[in-house]
Amino acid sequence: MNAEEKRWLILLVTILANTCMGAGYAFSVFKKNLVEVLHCTAPEVTLAYSLSFAFLPVGMLLGGIISRRYSPQIAIAIGGSLFSLGVLLAGFAASVYHLYLTYGLMVSIGNGIVYAVAIAVAVRWFPDKKGLASGAVVAALGLGTLIIANIGQVLVTNIGAQGALKGLGASFLVIFLLAARFIVEPPKGYAPANPTGTIATAKKQSVGDVAWKQMLLQPAFWVLFAMYICAASPGLMMISQAKDVAVDITKLNDVAAASMVGLLGGVASAIGRLGWAAISDKAGRLNTLTAILLISGVVMYFVGGLATNVKGLWVAYLLVGLCYGGTLGTFPSVCADRFGTRNIEINYALLFVAFSVAALLGPWTAAQMKVVSGNYSSGFMFSAALGGVGVALSFVLRFQRK
Repeated sequence: MNAEEKRWLILLVTILANTCMGAGYAFSVFKKNLVEVLHCTAPEVTLAYSLSFAFLPVGMLLGGIISRRYSPQIAIAIGGSLFSLGVLLAGFAASVYHLYLTYGLMVSIGNGIVYAVAIAVAVRWFPDKKGLASGAVVAALGLGTLIIANIGQVLVTNIGAQGALKGLGASFLVIFLLAARFIVEPPKGYAPANPTGTIATAKKQSVGDVAWKQMLLQPAFWVLFAMYICAASPGLMMISQAKDVAVDITKLNDVAAASMVGLLGGVASAIGRLGWAAISDKAGRLNTLTAILLISGVVMYFVGGLATNVKGLWVAYLLVGLCYGGTLGTFPSVCADRFGTRNIEINYALLFVAFSVAALLGPWTAAQMKVVSGNYSSGFMFSAALGGVGVALSFVLRFQRK
């Protein structure tokens, strides 16, 4: 197999690995049954979902260290095993605290390791097509959500949530260990046969690189950090409540509601990651982020009314999913533009802490508001307000730049 064929094979394998991690976004399929089995409240179970994203930056940093010190193969094997065992052992959870340790901590760190290493290896194999490589790997999470949400619902219906988690976890473990064998670094000095724009890109990227300590001292970093929280929270909140909203407000059955989870966290999110990233290349990163925040804020304000019928729910979930995916697809480029690419692994891992804050803030707050108020309106308004705050922060960033 020549190098050109090998790099496409490696890209496909990294996509497969990231597809498995879509299980993290399909949590709402398991939530209702877990509440019944573990005899706890919905906010308590939802916290496990929040924790499954809270430690992603830790996993990303560990993935970089393991990959550099040993190899990407070992990093993927460790991260994939940790993720898979977290899902599998969640099926044996006897209390909500066991769920926090397994589906929360283990899944989160394993996810971060695989996520960071898969993207880094794919980009190094495609120096001439970095956007294609990173976009395809990241979009695989959305595809995985669509697939796993539907498979998970069938399993939950037949064998319960814990049985479904055991089966999925065991399957993921086999896939990750097989995938790890193929995910290797390119040869030293590797360049594709007909690179396009590689030299120019390298020169551009060598300008303006900022070390992480310097980055943390820049006000622009903290404005971006707050914007990331505002942009990611609505999507994370809606994904965590997606099935419940479809059942309680739109009155869909469990199977139809699970397909809506796939639309929101899967198809729309995947398209958004690729689509908004392409738009940002032409319209500008800050303009794109402002549009994402504005659209998500407006949709969250009206989602309660939209969700009263199936067509409205489709529109709401589609727009929220597109904006959520756009957030994840655009912020890595924003980080690279502002602070350079030489230290992007560490710099983006630190900026990604904002996503972890959003993962804790959005879903848990919405679930808590639902318990207090008895409806979803308070959570929707909270998310809409975050969108407005994010738009305001985008203008602060424009002022700082000037």
